[in-house]
Amino acid sequence: MIRFPNPGSDINSLIRIFYEVFEALNSQGFFSLDDMSLTLIKRDLATSCGFMGEEALLLSTRPDRSRDPLYNQSKMYSELFKMLGWIHPLKRKLNQFTYLGAHVVEAILDPSAILEESALGIVHPNEILNAKGDNQLRPFAAFLRTLGALNGLLARDELIVGPMCLANDRDNQLFDNMVEEIQSLRGSWEALNDKMKAVADQRNIVLNTMRNYTRFPLAVLRWTGWTKNETNKTIYDKSMKFEKLTDKGYRVLELIEGSKDIRKIDLERIDRATKDAIIRLSFYQILERAGFDTFPVESMLVEDKVLIEKYLGSADYPILFSPFQELHSDYLYSIFPNLPGSEPSKTPIGLRISHVHSGTAETQYSSVELMGETDHLVGESVSGRQNVEGENLDVFKEPMERGWDLGTSIEYIMSQYADANKDIFYPVVEQLFKAIGYNCELSRAGVNYKRWDAIIKSPKHSMPIEIKSPGEEKFLSVKAIRQALENKVILLARAVFSTEFEDTSLVVCYNLPNDRSEVGSLINDVFEVYGIVIGVIDFRTLLQIAGSHLLLKKEHNRDQLEKIRGFIRLSDP
Repeated sequence: MIRFPNPGSDINSLIRIFYEVFEALNSQGFFSLDDMSLTLIKRDLATSCGFMGEEALLLSTRPDRSRDPLYNQSKMYSELFKMLGWIHPLKRKLNQFTYLGAHVVEAILDPSAILEESALGIVHPNEILNAKGDNQLRPFAAFLRTLGALNGLLARDELIVGPMCLANDRDNQLFDNMVEEIQSLRGSWEALNDKMKAVADQRNIVLNTMRNYTRFPLAVLRWTGWTKNETNKTIYDKSMKFEKLTDKGYRVLELIEGSKDIRKIDLERIDRATKDAIIRLSFYQILERAGFDTFPVESMLVEDKVLIEKYLGSADYPILFSPFQELHSDYLYSIFPNLPGSEPSKTPIGLRISHVHSGTAETQYSSVELMGETDHLVGESVSGRQNVEGENLDVFKEPMERGWDLGTSIEYIMSQYADANKDIFYPVVEQLFKAIGYNCELSRAGVNYKRWDAIIKSPKHSMPIEIKSPGEEKFLSVKAIRQALENKVILLARAVFSTEFEDTSLVVCYNLPNDRSEVGSLINDVFEVYGIVIGVIDFRTLLQIAGSHLLLKKEHNRDQLEKIRGFIRLSDP
């Protein structure tokens, strides 16, 4: 029987606790259960012996840790976070946050979708959990499939004797037998109760403990909106509460049935390159379904999809496989290069893909094409064809020496500059623009008529650049858009460099904003009221343009770049 930890059934509190623990302990790189307990106490998230704060921790701490209330509470939370793939165990009873866990924090304003993906990603058995039992089960997928097979209704005790005790959810005959047994019990509450007692005796578990194992899964089913609670008097010979599958639940069931369910045991039978490709694609599919903007990593996945197509017959399948819920970090470190190693390290989880909240319909995107080297002479407008394309790309030196592909190189560079202040970040931005053919120049501090941070000089189409380093702000804010508007107004008014009214005023940031709609709406408002065009280029995309120039001999369409409004989006023609 599959067993779920039971620290509580409030999913909002669970997510908040994870967020607080991550915020407090991520900078350490690793943490113990005592670190978790201290965090819960300091942030008023736990009590013990009727007290809060340091006194609660003192009263709770006992020589026999199995009798320590706070320690046991932290242990249950940690087991649940491991099951969800948000933390991984290390040696010496230490734990480490995962790349998936970092994205839960990234989505903290709207964590519902990534919690749903984490629930679907739970699989038994796996490398992360020291779980008892021999079930081969993707539990939440099995729960929803069972609901679908039983006309959308499932009682708590039916959940226990049915899918929670299913030996192998990939065996269709076993699954059908399980559904038929539940159907045979219906009509007699005594028959269901006798079955519960038989399961309890067989597994040597008391009834209340078995029912406690359902608290987390039932809470998830309701919190996600996959089910709702309904009382029914006709299925058994008494009034009972059932989980009823909602329209959203049926949509998720449809996704499950149309997906390729892959598990660790499947990956052991294929070559290393295809295995790594599946791990990358499946993880970024999770992020995309959870509302993250995965466009910046699409170029990394081109070769992966070719390998996956040979294995699956198509690379367009939704994949049900969550790497951080089945594989240890020591293996995943080689695939996601910005992660810390498996040994206890002082390196925190850093780089994350931006989460896009609802309401982004107003956001403006502008495409800039990447073309073969013979096609790149499109217009003479921006740089005046000055001889600046020979500029060395120092940021790519180490990745090139290591022989990494472009996608891996970009993610590594992003991690290296994740905390850079403007004294380091601004010159790198200048270097990248120079390397791809622009006459870019940083402004000197204190020169009042050069209010912009940098400028691309051109005989006709000069563009001011507002730069935000990650040390100033990791994610772009509306403040930079206002400054970009001011930059353009000053450039037009003082005519220091030649420019056209329609040319964009650039903003370069480390990450695109979390809530793209707020910044996008302001960019649109500026254009509607003033006719001034503001374009945003994030550091990852700028690296992709420069890396494509250096490694792939591809050039971007300069005419398109000088007119971008909103957020840049690279494309192949």
